[in-house]
Amino acid sequence: MSPITTRAPFSTKSRAVRAPIPLAPPVMIATRPSSASLPGARSAIGRLCTLRLARRSNPRSTQVRGSASLARMASARPPGSESASRFDPPVRATRWVVLARTPWSEFVTELAARARLDAESLARVLRHGGIWLDRRPVDPNAPPREVRAGSHVAVYAFDWEPELVPLPEDCVLLDRDGVVAVNKPAWLPVQGTRASQLQSLERVLAVRLGCRELRAAHRLDRQTSGVLLLARDSKRAAYLGRALQDRRVEKTYLAWVSPPPERDEWTVRGPLGPTKTGRRYRFELRAQPASDTRDSETHFRVVSLGGERALVECRPLTGRTHQLRVHLAASGSPIAGDDLYGPDRSEGAATSADRVQLHAAALRLRLAPNSAEVEIRAPLPADFLTGRGARI
Repeated sequence: MSPITTRAPFSTKSRAVRAPIPLAPPVMIATRPSSASLPGARSAIGRLCTLRLARRSNPRSTQVRGSASLARMASARPPGSESASRFDPPVRATRWVVLARTPWSEFVTELAARARLDAESLARVLRHGGIWLDRRPVDPNAPPREVRAGSHVAVYAFDWEPELVPLPEDCVLLDRDGVVAVNKPAWLPVQGTRASQLQSLERVLAVRLGCRELRAAHRLDRQTSGVLLLARDSKRAAYLGRALQDRRVEKTYLAWVSPPPERDEWTVRGPLGPTKTGRRYRFELRAQPASDTRDSETHFRVVSLGGERALVECRPLTGRTHQLRVHLAASGSPIAGDDLYGPDRSEGAATSADRVQLHAAALRLRLAPNSAEVEIRAPLPADFLTGRGARI
């Protein structure tokens, strides 16, 4: 049965209802009736951000996690899962400015000394393409003969060799009219990263399909699995880009969250902007728009319950970085396995998982301006939790 349409029955007879209180203007949440009062474990810590809850009548307000409590939850701790250690090891960065023109061989010797790399680590950096000059990656197969004076150098070195993420042979869900849709596995980056130009979905698939111009039309986080659109040429890439920007692509995600939401359906909208906690960049909902924020909106619906987890269908109207992760954390139900916006990872806890439990389940769009709509669905991967007692 389809995971998008299956849902477990909800009962709201015994759930507490909040008394109306004055509304605050910033971030907006539209919701159906309250399904439960917020338990102590889910109450916000520190400074809270009051969000408005609107209904056709009898509007109510609630308190959800604000930026201060989310920042404390997302302190500069490394990811703790086994898969993170295997596929996404820590990266050390070293930066400096070259003072005099230097032959490449001498530059590499200096690089190893500055970045404190042994022979094995240096070979790994060179192989992965982790050397950047003036914000551009150096092609490991065609390095420059010399490095000019004044060049800004950045070296990104893995602490150990990451495992390659295999791209299944049956990953292609659709390939027609210049559009390729694939079922992206978790941990495979869509594009090259600062530390590695060696493996990305774009690169692996371009070789497999024999299409050098293949490019992704949008992004999925490294840990997110599911439907991803790519274009075979610049014309189709421009069309898909406009369709996404004009919100003519309907996206459906599935996420396991913990604790379960207090409402069956709700909407989060508000300005989303970047912030930095320690060495980690994150995003947060803001009370007011600013020069560094962009509007964001997501509709949520509980599909089924599974003990201390719930399976939630997410329908984003905008496509901002970390949008679903921030919106669910702000609602008091962070995605299981999310060490950036959720609580500390604890083995066996309902919030614990080997990776962020977010799956791009379906996309609906027109592949060309005058074509019929198509719906592309991605099967659930093996590492997507089944929940505890939940049926999907």
